[in-house]
Amino acid sequence: MKKSRSVLWLIICLCFSVSANGQLMTVRNASIICIDSATAYINGDINLESGSTLRNDGYIYIKGDWINNAADNCLGNSSGSIMLNGNAQQIGGQNSTTFPELIFQGTGIKTLQQNISIGNTAFGTLNLANSILNLNSNSLTLNNSSSIALIDSGGYIISEKVDFSSKVIWNIQKSQGNYTIPFATVSGEKIPVIIQNNTHNIGVVTFSTYATASNNLPLPQQPTEVTHIRNENGNDNSAYAADRYWFIYKSGNEDIESLCFKVTPSELPLSGNGNLSAQLWNPLIDGWNLELPSQLNPDAFTVTIPSISETGIWALASTSSPLPVELLYFDAKPTLQNTVLLNWITASEKSNDYFIIERSNDGVHFEYLQKIKGAGNTTIQQSYQWEDLYPFDGISYYRLKQTDFNGDFTYSPVKAVQLNGSDADVILFPNPGKHRIYFTVYSTESDNFLLQVYDAGGKMVRSMQLHPINTNQHSGIIDRNELNSGIYIYHLLQEDKIIKSGKFVFD
Repeated sequence: MKKSRSVLWLIICLCFSVSANGQLMTVRNASIICIDSATAYINGDINLESGSTLRNDGYIYIKGDWINNAADNCLGNSSGSIMLNGNAQQIGGQNSTTFPELIFQGTGIKTLQQNISIGNTAFGTLNLANSILNLNSNSLTLNNSSSIALIDSGGYIISEKVDFSSKVIWNIQKSQGNYTIPFATVSGEKIPVIIQNNTHNIGVVTFSTYATASNNLPLPQQPTEVTHIRNENGNDNSAYAADRYWFIYKSGNEDIESLCFKVTPSELPLSGNGNLSAQLWNPLIDGWNLELPSQLNPDAFTVTIPSISETGIWALASTSSPLPVELLYFDAKPTLQNTVLLNWITASEKSNDYFIIERSNDGVHFEYLQKIKGAGNTTIQQSYQWEDLYPFDGISYYRLKQTDFNGDFTYSPVKAVQLNGSDADVILFPNPGKHRIYFTVYSTESDNFLLQVYDAGGKMVRSMQLHPINTNQHSGIIDRNELNSGIYIYHLLQEDKIIKSGKFVFD
């Protein structure tokens, strides 16, 4: 059945059906109307060319491909069903198509060669039945917010593109229900993604996934770059991570009530305790957020996460070797009082016992300053602050040593702080000392110098005013019987500001 001129072809099918027995039905610059409750059978392809429309309020069965070279809205305000009941079929053309209702039948794979949409905000379904839909780097958009806008009876959807270009987009908004995306691998192993919503405004939700090799490569590069799959100690964690990534994104500002992932037996980690936990990639920290609390494992292949506020790229790792938790922010700044204020923020923490603040005057050899208790286990952002009242004169270098309950530790990046100097010169003799150490300060700035001495634990153990010898010379003595053997830090203060710092040793 073929139309080649600009005329209106009206299929009036009130109580009977019409068949097109040829291999191709081409509509050029014409309109077809399938009246309510009527049925049309196309035994080959249907090709809508430029200027054509197809109004379908009945049922159209297509054995071949759907080719839309007309317009995105070529079906207009149709309310009928289009059924692809052939074997291997394609949905393509130069333009995407919005189907009011699309039903798959037959055993062959239906492959997208173009983006498609289904229905509107209150109507329209995609019924996979027992067929296979290969997204093929295209998107399927479900405009109907109902949880039954996508139906299957054993059929499934293949995503499996590394750039997450094969995606299902569901306009859920505030609708309530369990929403299942029946993903499966190319070989047909079922890996559905399920979200539950309870009238929260989660907006439009995007779903995509792909499998990796056993080393968890390739890493996702879109829509944001994942740079590693390392554990908390910075080592390769691929043996403890499932061989699959997901991209789940919601446009709404309220929580998804729960999110469920599933992997195949062959995608399980090679090592670990068998308990999987989902973690979200955080590009702000170039690492993986701590797993959210109260995750469940209904079986060895499934993870259910409650209360999802943030979305993006997800991975599953064994709870015996989770993906790393890193600092969101760490900085050190000088103050007007010539002190140094340290601030750091963690996005989340796992087994974090404490932080050690360390300082150096050369950026190589660091010493202990202060111990700060960590938050243990938390998914809530934590802020910390500490002030170094006696920094070195000139440049001071700072870093954090984060230590877990089991003794494992990692270091933060090093931060350098430049302080104003002084013309004061400090001479210590002898250093190391056996009985006593003599301090001599040469300066023209003031006749008021205070010397403070701290042990390796940061405790002040001696404070003394230096005595003037003449206009520009001051001195003092630290006696061995006042202190134990060990390394000590001194700060020279002038008008309550540290102008010089250093260290000395008593044998």
